[in-house]
Amino acid sequence: MAIYTCPKGHPSSDPDYCSECGLRLQPGPSTVASAPGAPVPQADLGSCPDCGTPRLAGARFCEVCRHDFSASSAAAAAAPLPPPASESAPAVAAPTPPQIASVPLAPNTGKAWSENLWAIIRCDRSMVTAPDAAVPFPEGEPDRAFPLDLDEMLLGRRNARRDVHPEIAIADPSVSGRHLKICRQTDGSRTIVDVGSSNGTKLNGAALQAGVETPLKAGDQIELGMWTRILIEAR
Repeated sequence: MAIYTCPKGHPSSDPDYCSECGLRLQPGPSTVASAPGAPVPQADLGSCPDCGTPRLAGARFCEVCRHDFSASSAAAAAAPLPPPASESAPAVAAPTPPQIASVPLAPNTGKAWSENLWAIIRCDRSMVTAPDAAVPFPEGEPDRAFPLDLDEMLLGRRNARRDVHPEIAIADPSVSGRHLKICRQTDGSRTIVDVGSSNGTKLNGAALQAGVETPLKAGDQIELGMWTRILIEAR
């Protein structure tokens, strides 16, 4: 198996994005080493809020769980400031994103599900809310189609070092190695479940609760990562 080297020196089994840190495998601008001198103290960049791993200088994503630090910073910057003490207007709580509650699965009636569902993986520029020069949008990337023909299919980023080999691999730096699963029920219907991803999953615009199975059907759309949209089609 071919091994590639990313700009940070990590070995990668993926020719497009580093299996370790998510950087796109393309030559970057050369840097000039500074003259030797007294060591410069490093600022405390904090730790990952999900797994506690210290954040590397200049890193947008946690090198262990792929948490997106820029998303956390943007959320903190967008938080409204408290009103001055002299104002008497009551505080208004910020709205929370909609959550999909657990939906009971249909009982097994013995009738086979006739639909052959496919997952169409698409790179959608409209999803990119915080462009990053280190991980540019993959212009011209064609759609990819996968039949949902297994009882259980893992979707996520391939990582040979951690022995993560999803049935549907997605080269998106904000997608976790084990991001979500699509499962076939005994009656042939499908369900989707976020298995605990770092940056979450949306189904038809609503955030999924981690670990909760939700029915999946033709016409549904799944959003994950920086730019990945998945269309569910019947063929």
